[in-house]
Amino acid sequence: MAAKIITLTLLFILITLTTSEPIPPKDGPQPVDSPCKGNITMLRERCEMFVKPYGPAKHPSVLCCNAIDDSDIPCICRHYITPRVEKLISMEKVVYAAEKCHRAFAPGDKCGSYTVPGA
Repeated sequence: MAAKIITLTLLFILITLTTSEPIPPKDGPQPVDSPCKGNITMLRERCEMFVKPYGPAKHPSVLCCNAIDDSDIPCICRHYITPRVEKLISMEKVVYAAEKCHRAFAPGDKCGSYTVPGA
């Protein structure tokens, strides 16, 4: 279940598009005060094209899936997916990308204010 929750939330990704947290250097470590594992900037850079709110859902790239695998998605969902971020991304596409990267959310999981619908 943790793996399902860890799912993508790539979301995290786009997180940094609107977060007030400092953005770490590309491929660099998170700031000491960052509550989540992984490089949020890398997640955003590698996955944002797959969770944009317009256009059809696209299968995420290997680089995006690798960034998802290296990230603590539940933590990102709790700390970085704000209502502002949710307006910039498609939460449905976040769930889709997570599933395609074998990190599927379970029905009822939450990411930000979004609740993953039932099967």
